[in-house]
Amino acid sequence: MKIVIVGTARRVINFSNFLANNKHEVHLICTNNINLEELSNNVIIHKEFLGKINSKSLKKAIRIPIDFYTFKKTLKNTNPDILHAFFVPWNGWFSALSNKHPFVLTTMGSDINPAAGAYKNLLRRILTPYAIKKADVVTVVTSEGARFVKSVLPDYSPVYYRAGFNSNLFYKSEKSKVLLKELGFNVNDFVILSPRGMGQLYNNTLIINAFSLVINSGLDDIKLVILGDHSNPNYKDYKNIVKELNIENYVVFPGKIAYEKMVDYYNLSDIIVSVPLADGFPATICESYACSKPLIVSNTPGISDIFQDGKNGFIIDSKDKIALAENIIKLYEDKFIRYSISDNNIKASKTLDINEMNQEILKIYETLLQSKSVLG
Repeated sequence: MKIVIVGTARRVINFSNFLANNKHEVHLICTNNINLEELSNNVIIHKEFLGKINSKSLKKAIRIPIDFYTFKKTLKNTNPDILHAFFVPWNGWFSALSNKHPFVLTTMGSDINPAAGAYKNLLRRILTPYAIKKADVVTVVTSEGARFVKSVLPDYSPVYYRAGFNSNLFYKSEKSKVLLKELGFNVNDFVILSPRGMGQLYNNTLIINAFSLVINSGLDDIKLVILGDHSNPNYKDYKNIVKELNIENYVVFPGKIAYEKMVDYYNLSDIIVSVPLADGFPATICESYACSKPLIVSNTPGISDIFQDGKNGFIIDSKDKIALAENIIKLYEDKFIRYSISDNNIKASKTLDINEMNQEILKIYETLLQSKSVLG
């Protein structure tokens, strides 16, 4: 099959690599350059849309017809069997307007959630429902997302395609002695991991302040690891907060970690903290499950699809540093709860293997092409 994928996010990169590894001809129309270094050499990259097909284009309306003309020209030149867009605004809009079929549209959460601004302007109110109606198949990440699609397509039967985890990359193992040495940790240190990055959305200020409360409670064999690119302007702010709170000996910032090395950080940790201000269906939860780790997460929409408070970890309000600190201490002090949750999570991971979900998408592609063949 020849497939054109539109979008750029880690799950898009991973899916493109999966298709290429399965001997399909894959063209990726990139809309930004995040994580492109992880892309297989067998994927054909179209970079002419970098920084163009996104919400900022609305401020440069004169470019929209030009970009769309280039988009259609790329589709004509590649002549794919399948067009698959990830994220509705611009990626999905341009794909729908191109009138290319079969067309698969993968929604990511915020792109169809009215509360997250999915219909905040006239263009979105017109083109987002249009893209959903034009698609031959629409996938969602949560039951909440399915309800949003159903408001546009009353007869919609949910097709779930979630971030999941790659079982070839994420699995339970012992703490890496090499990594312990690199970070200057002792093997018995209790390690908390914030893996999401330096963006403000990921709420590291709250995590640092809650961690300070934990240290001040008298725990001193505990460490906090915050991952993310040091070039992000928030990095200096987080470093300053750590310095002001006088917890520099307990917090490390290793920087941006190669995706294939993330498993070592998950397995180094005793608990994972992921308390973003907003979220869709985070791969972080799935990856943590695969590594048998308890989590503390925020009460974002859709979380209830795979996460139960007390069973998989704890849910807090994303602004409640006291609740975060209390739950960290609870997991630190009660090994029975921690081990019970770890066991629940490794079992929960069995249904979240992205390789299985990718195979289901391939089956959808094949069904669409068979239908197209029958229709002539």
